[in-house]
Amino acid sequence: MHGRALLRIAAGGGMTDAGATLKRSLIFLERELDRLGDAADDAEQELRLKPTDVQARRQAEAVYALAREVWAKIQALRGTEGETADIQLHRDFSRHSAYRSGLG
Repeated sequence: MHGRALLRIAAGGGMTDAGATLKRSLIFLERELDRLGDAADDAEQELRLKPTDVQARRQAEAVYALAREVWAKIQALRGTEGETADIQLHRDFSRHSAYRSGLG
């Protein structure tokens, strides 16, 4: 389902303005987390190709740090919404961090 359709669903059905804003924020952050997953894949590939490259390591670390921040924001918003966090990371960022640590 595309973002605009999701926004229409999130904003409909007797939802308050605050609730609709919260839903839009969650949709945005979840899409960004998905994009960060793609960026993590790219950073990991670069790190595998150049395991001693400091810049590649820093790039991967930055992506993981940002993904953790976005995930924390999603969880906080889900808590604000009164729901449990029913989405899960599709990437295992801790596994990649362990891989990075093993490189140097």
